[in-house]
Amino acid sequence: MFVLGIIARLVYLQIVKYDFYYNISLNQSSKEFTIVQNRAVVTDRNGVVIAKNKKVASLYTFSKQIDDPKSLIAEMRSKGILLSKKTTQKILNQEGFVWIKRGVDIDTAEYFSKKYKSVGYIVDEGRYYPYNNLFSQIVGFVGVDNQGLYGVEKLYDEDLKGEEISIIALKDSTGKYILFHDKEEIIAKERSFSITIDKNMQMIAELSLMEGVQEFGADKGIAIGMDVKNGDILFAVTYPGFDANRFSNYSQDLWKNYSTFYLFEPGSIMKPFTFIYLLEHDMINLDEKIFCENGKYDIYNHTIKDVHPYGTLTAADVLVKSSNIGTIKLNSRIQAKDFYEYLKSLGFGSATQVLGSGEESGLLRIYKKWSGLSQPSISIGQEILVTPIQIVRLYAAIANGGYLFVPKFVKSNEKPLATKVFGEKSLSVVRPLLREVVERGTATTAKSEYVPIAGKTGTAQKFDKRLGRYSNTEYTASFAGYFPYDDPKVSMVVIYENPKKSIYGGTTAAVTFKKIAEQVAVLLGYKIKHLRIKNVG
Repeated sequence: MFVLGIIARLVYLQIVKYDFYYNISLNQSSKEFTIVQNRAVVTDRNGVVIAKNKKVASLYTFSKQIDDPKSLIAEMRSKGILLSKKTTQKILNQEGFVWIKRGVDIDTAEYFSKKYKSVGYIVDEGRYYPYNNLFSQIVGFVGVDNQGLYGVEKLYDEDLKGEEISIIALKDSTGKYILFHDKEEIIAKERSFSITIDKNMQMIAELSLMEGVQEFGADKGIAIGMDVKNGDILFAVTYPGFDANRFSNYSQDLWKNYSTFYLFEPGSIMKPFTFIYLLEHDMINLDEKIFCENGKYDIYNHTIKDVHPYGTLTAADVLVKSSNIGTIKLNSRIQAKDFYEYLKSLGFGSATQVLGSGEESGLLRIYKKWSGLSQPSISIGQEILVTPIQIVRLYAAIANGGYLFVPKFVKSNEKPLATKVFGEKSLSVVRPLLREVVERGTATTAKSEYVPIAGKTGTAQKFDKRLGRYSNTEYTASFAGYFPYDDPKVSMVVIYENPKKSIYGGTTAAVTFKKIAEQVAVLLGYKIKHLRIKNVG
């Protein structure tokens, strides 16, 4: 059948279409080009279309036929069609076939086509993102030829791209250019490609994050939520973002999916991992007393401070109250090599292999290059760089019984990939402690009367490369956790960069975490008897 198809095509081109293509070859004002149609739509996890195709026009001209190039350019400008310098120069120099503008609305194209015999257009497909900013850092965008340039649109361009159609423009007997396809118009069943994001959860996270950035005076906000049972990313938002329909109007820094590309020192959201190790190896008794030096502790010619000047705390309260000094003292029981290998087994310093996004790997230097201060610093979340997605999947592992999933932004029929990294022995102790953090520790602002939340606050000074030391004015505030505590469904991380109102994760990120968690829990069917609904009327 394949050979017969080739023979039939050759007969069609060489005999049936011979005169047509011969005449084209003699015509000096013809042009062959390619367009792509029927790119697959992108949907959220529930089938809501978040990237689709729309009919647009692509204006072209055989510029040698233009009587007054300057008038044409001026009128196009008056109609809102702004030409690049390169295109303008080609028209002025009358260089032959020129693409004037892609993605023009059809009525405008029709107007110029009727007024100027040298101008024509084809009905093409452009990409349209109906939710503007909402999915832009995940889905990305396409170029003028409907080719993926960023995000899922680029990573999965082979799966998404449509069929190429060759078109020839030829001047007819009246001097007007007409178009010929090398095949009949494609009538294809709409194809779809699904991501794991839930549109409603994404909207909740975006609105909550926007309010938080404004309320706390932060430079940036990031929120990411994961299904703890399979690694699906349910929402991932960075504010401020960009409108994918007008991506070229924004700084490229805003294009990034910061849930996978944002590198930060995690601060105290690292502390539970020290406790898990100690519990797994029978190196800690939660009732033992740890002297926290009344808030100041000199080690390796460096002073470690606690926010509050604690005297003696139980080992349990070292975590609940987030004592840096107590954590460092407890972590000193672990050999450097063992601590390094443990952190590597949790994925620190390595890519998560996330499906559907690029990512940073973070930074964890090999223990042989550590200074005396390195291990104490790492235990409290300094001298290590992580990404939000690395943290959210580790808190998912705390919630789900110890399984570290490969995260996914795109839906897959394959069995979720996971590695067992924590034992139930340690988790059965740490989980109640993370609940205590919310009940009476550093994250009481995350305490909800509607959905039980467990987690850990983080506040970290940012390292100033210019000064070669930690900044006294720039901080990263965070809260990482999961909910509902009694039946975990979602792990989440909320991060604020340089919040001005308060530098602490407990008074910034934890507030937003709670706001998102309460609303997402409703969507998940969690039995909430009463829930405040903000009046937006």
